[in-house]
Amino acid sequence: MRLFAALVSGLVFAHAVPAPAEGPSPTHDVRRCLRGDFGLGGMDPVSYHGGAPTPGRDAYTVDHAGIGYRFANAANREAFIANPERYLPRYAGWCAMAMALGSYTCPDYDNFQIEDGELVLFETTVFTNGRSLWNRDPKGNRERADAHYREGRRP
Repeated sequence: MRLFAALVSGLVFAHAVPAPAEGPSPTHDVRRCLRGDFGLGGMDPVSYHGGAPTPGRDAYTVDHAGIGYRFANAANREAFIANPERYLPRYAGWCAMAMALGSYTCPDYDNFQIEDGELVLFETTVFTNGRSLWNRDPKGNRERADAHYREGRRP
């Protein structure tokens, strides 16, 4: 069954962005996923940790590593400035399940979970939900995704 899920996932994530020749940087091509020139599709990174992503506002914008992030309020903006690594998504914002399969795919910014205190994002397609596949084997998927992300390669 796992092999079948992996094969289906490979087909579903077929439109993934090829991995780079060298390892990813914190902003590795994630600009391809930007919506309206803002990371996380303009959602407030801090708000995910409250359980529901909230759209950010233009009045509360911060540039981090060349990507703009928007916040719902000044308090969230200040929390991010004080500790951006706490709020930035794992895998630089790419879909975690696609990363476990060795691909770079833009996620849906409302399809997420907080795992071990980190924001993890997932793609949703007509046929599958990356988060559902991830949660079938979260430890194994995280190990594979971490390895692929570190190596910046496809399987």
